[in-house]
Amino acid sequence: MAFFRKAILVNGAVLASLAIQMVQTVILTRILGPAGIGQYSLVTSALMLSAQLCTLGFPVSLLYYCQHDPVNRKAYTVNGLWATAVLGLAGMGVLALVTRTYSGYFGPLSWAACGIGAAYVLLTPLSGITRNNLLCDVAARRLSLMAIVSMLAPLPLVCVLAAVRRLDVTMALLCFVVTPLVRLALGWGWMCHDVDFQIRPTADWIGKLARMGVRLSWVDVMVLLNSTLNLMILKALTPNFEDLGYFGRGQQLAMAVVTASQAVLPLLFSRWAALAEEQLTRHVELVMRFLATLSVALIAVLLVGAKTFVLVLYGRRFLPAVVPMMILVPGTMFFLLSKVATQFLGSRGLPELSIGMLALGAAVNAAFSWLLIPRMGIQGAAVASTLGNLALWVSLMVILKSRFGVGLGRCLWLTRADCRGILKQFRRNGAHVREPQGGLPQDQ
Repeated sequence: MAFFRKAILVNGAVLASLAIQMVQTVILTRILGPAGIGQYSLVTSALMLSAQLCTLGFPVSLLYYCQHDPVNRKAYTVNGLWATAVLGLAGMGVLALVTRTYSGYFGPLSWAACGIGAAYVLLTPLSGITRNNLLCDVAARRLSLMAIVSMLAPLPLVCVLAAVRRLDVTMALLCFVVTPLVRLALGWGWMCHDVDFQIRPTADWIGKLARMGVRLSWVDVMVLLNSTLNLMILKALTPNFEDLGYFGRGQQLAMAVVTASQAVLPLLFSRWAALAEEQLTRHVELVMRFLATLSVALIAVLLVGAKTFVLVLYGRRFLPAVVPMMILVPGTMFFLLSKVATQFLGSRGLPELSIGMLALGAAVNAAFSWLLIPRMGIQGAAVASTLGNLALWVSLMVILKSRFGVGLGRCLWLTRADCRGILKQFRRNGAHVREPQGGLPQDQ
């Protein structure tokens, strides 16, 4: 199967899982209400950020080295698994204690809720190891199945809990943790036969993975921080969870542009890590054109139907989410294109360039948040987020132009030739393209 068709398959699966997730989100939002969903959003944001921080980037480091040093793939995998498991257990304990202790910030949570939520910090990085093992081979069918099944699994539980009126923040966190648990089970079932546990983890191998993991993971940490910063500052400046609920729902609808488009990015990391230097600029520009065009179409739909979407999905109680959503929507395209740039720089072993620009975007976001939230509330948070994403995208494009010759004008809109080429690849019979087993597809 050609790389383009693999990307379409994985992206289609993520779109399907996005629809499933939206159904689950609608149920949670309507049952928990503005305050409950605000607390849930704050806690899950802290969980996702903690999962990125505590494992030192071992999953993405494993993907990097398996592409650049495939001969030692088994050694990297075993050492990555052991290190991720130990760090995940430690992070799980610390986070459970923190969320329980700082109830003034996170809201009242039982020990059971804290423990359930903290399990995410262990399960997600381990599932990331198994998923990246599939990415090494660009196993599109298994990646697609993993995306759909893992997102579908918690939906029956959510429905049952809602039907028996037992769906509260604790049970919502339980449903949240089911997704990485199922993803880990599927991934482990596919990779366990290839794991050689006779290989003993050593400090040298773990240190090598950790050094690259820290370099690469800071990009992911900063990206996630940029997407959750406004929510965290809002809670620090506002006394209630209702505003967090409104902002969080508006942000989620706006971020549908990113979620629907970015599924292809991990595949591109794997592709770019092995692509010849002279092919990079053309390939990156094509990807940006494709995602920018798709994003503009999605943005137009979201802006026209903003109020309708909020009413249909969340109900009249969440109408205050409409305005921040409309402000956030344009910034999501800048955020998505910035992720393309950071993924590209990471695949070339240059994550430090991304980190500086992500810090700049976060600084712009934070500065405007502290300035505008006291005056404009959740609308000020939305404006700050969009300005931060714009600053991030512009700065990254300057780097891509200076280092790799990527032209801004060639990254904005698909041409007729692009469309013809994409349709030609999509229609091409996969049997006509022979790829080496277990390797990356050749450039078409």
